[in-house]
Amino acid sequence: MNPRPAAPDPVFIVGLYKNGTSWLLSALAAHPEFVGLRELDILRAVAGRNGRNLLPPAQRLANVFGKSAFCALRAEKLAPNAFHGHLSDPAFSLARSLYALPPHIAIEVIRSMLRAEGRGNLHGVIEGKPMGFLNFPPLLLEQAFTALRDAKNPGAAVDGFLATLAPGYPAGKRLVLKGADQVLCFDALQHLKPAAPKIAIVRDGRDAAVSAFHYRQLMRQKRMAWHHGYLSYMRPVDLLREAGIRSIQSVRHIMGYGDDWRLGRSMSVWADRVRRVLAAAERGELYVMRYEDLLSDFETTFTGLLTWLGSDVSPSTVAAVAKASSFEAMSGRPRGVSGEDVMRRGVAGAWLDELNRRDQTLAWRLAGPELAAMGYGRGGAPGPFRSPMAAKLGRRSKN
Repeated sequence: MNPRPAAPDPVFIVGLYKNGTSWLLSALAAHPEFVGLRELDILRAVAGRNGRNLLPPAQRLANVFGKSAFCALRAEKLAPNAFHGHLSDPAFSLARSLYALPPHIAIEVIRSMLRAEGRGNLHGVIEGKPMGFLNFPPLLLEQAFTALRDAKNPGAAVDGFLATLAPGYPAGKRLVLKGADQVLCFDALQHLKPAAPKIAIVRDGRDAAVSAFHYRQLMRQKRMAWHHGYLSYMRPVDLLREAGIRSIQSVRHIMGYGDDWRLGRSMSVWADRVRRVLAAAERGELYVMRYEDLLSDFETTFTGLLTWLGSDVSPSTVAAVAKASSFEAMSGRPRGVSGEDVMRRGVAGAWLDELNRRDQTLAWRLAGPELAAMGYGRGGAPGPFRSPMAAKLGRRSKN
């Protein structure tokens, strides 16, 4: 029997947070040459914020098999001893941690937790949709659990996890991974996977801040483990936190600002990430695209990305991807109609309505140079933007 050919390096969507990464992942997953995993910043999950220091086994297992959208456990499921109610074998009743269980028991328990939340029906591979925990057979998940637990360095953890899941992907497809803020550890990722294609999608930071504000509220309502730890949902802690937020908002209102008490931080973080993205693109390490360009002309913008990836750009393929990954197809709502969902409105320029004048001034003061560098003006529609990588490639082609 001939050995299975080595898979090409994955494609990494490295960010930015609330800038359209989910849409881009879904679009690539809908292309016949790719398969996507639900959001999983695998490098930071196993090696922390800087992507270089291997975390303890229980911590990296919890990050992947609990706190990621790949698995999507709710926060209370990670409370100490919460897993005991899902154990079918009393021999493990004295275990103190879900992640200290043998792999086959831990995977069985997680599946039981998801079933208890009404999310336990197995669908196998759904063509054109990013894959998560429930799309893989238990045996592969057990092997992935073991690979993460036993890894001796970040590279071994990343490669072991992806290699053990590989038989569960549709044959012949290239893997796409999404980490909405993975640009934070971009240098470590570049060191680990220098030849892997890396993509950043950037949206007007003011729209990103508005989206982040609503997303935080939604994730808190859903009690997702990647948003807050289980302790924050204990009633006294929850009440104290809400009282603190209301107090901060009241002060902001007195000063003429709006409800988003984290707007300043959101804009500062966005500006920092844009600087990192543009620097990596200048070095030729990163493909940069804008959400607004994908929104206004999906076919041309997505075709440019596919050309860079060396993938099929036939009009019929691109049109099929556009249809499968449209806001309407993914949300069940017309574009522009809000919903209590990760995909809220799917429009550009919402910040003009949702940020008052004082907040708009604050956003420009904190991120004006970065907004301008990406082609976003102080008061309206985006202007032209050309990625530093695209400019560099253009200069090379002329020489």
